[in-house]
Amino acid sequence: MSAWHYHSFMLGWMIRLHFSKLQRLALYCHYLPYEGGRGVTNAANFYFGKQPDTLSAEELAIIVAVGRAPRMNSPTRHPERLEVTKKRLLSAYENNQ
Repeated sequence: MSAWHYHSFMLGWMIRLHFSKLQRLALYCHYLPYEGGRGVTNAANFYFGKQPDTLSAEELAIIVAVGRAPRMNSPTRHPERLEVTKKRLLSAYENNQ
């Protein structure tokens, strides 16, 4: 178990060293999990039938909330948990503006 933690730490450290913030964000968006697969673009099409650049802040918060815990924040299985997480993300976003 400790070897896994070490490798996970080293991977995170190496990613920060070798990739810019924009590149790290692109990796995150490309590999963001959701109920039907991976990626923000695929999630936007799956949930809303839209491209990511046309999403509202609330819709984007739903995708990020699902990506943080796809089973726990599933809109079909646990809509109440998704709503709580979405409100928390939108509140954090508004506080940072």
